[in-house]
Amino acid sequence: LTKRQKQIYRHILILNSMLQFGSISQVNMYYKEDVFSGKQGEPFLAFLNAETKIKEPGTIKRYKSDLRVLYHYLVDSNKSVPEINIPLIISYIEWCNQTEKTYCVNDIIHTTRAFIKYLCKNNLIEDTREEVWMSVLKPKKKMVKIPSVYTTEEVERIITIPDRSNPTGKRDYAMVLLAARYGLRVSDIISL
Repeated sequence: LTKRQKQIYRHILILNSMLQFGSISQVNMYYKEDVFSGKQGEPFLAFLNAETKIKEPGTIKRYKSDLRVLYHYLVDSNKSVPEINIPLIISYIEWCNQTEKTYCVNDIIHTTRAFIKYLCKNNLIEDTREEVWMSVLKPKKKMVKIPSVYTTEEVERIITIPDRSNPTGKRDYAMVLLAARYGLRVSDIISL
């Protein structure tokens, strides 16, 4: 995305947050790539550097995004990484539950788990009991699994949904038919 497109995207996120929660979440307030600065950011950068060697670039990008939330929560709370403790993390998760969507919170919890494991292994926090941390940092809600198979009736219902009275509906109908009849993936249909 261009810089302008990123700004527009950020503005949309802020407006959505305002509509959904009645306030602007702190997550949307920060949009810098070089967010982990100074002594406070060193453990975050060290973790990301260590993970870069064993994780895919997409995972690292998600880790950066999720850790940005924790970083700013710590900064806003006037806390540093060595001061991270269980009550602080519990309040952080509660704050995330209020300001983020459920699937985002689950991603943030998974990233925070990996970060806390790193901090425990490197003795960067006082409480290094990894099993206690992992019991606290459990995803709150189970993600709904997408069905791998649809019944014949469900497929027929999906096929009848597009409104074929306009060009967009005809396009959508054709795309649904390609997926339903020939088993083409969305990426294959888009590339046609």
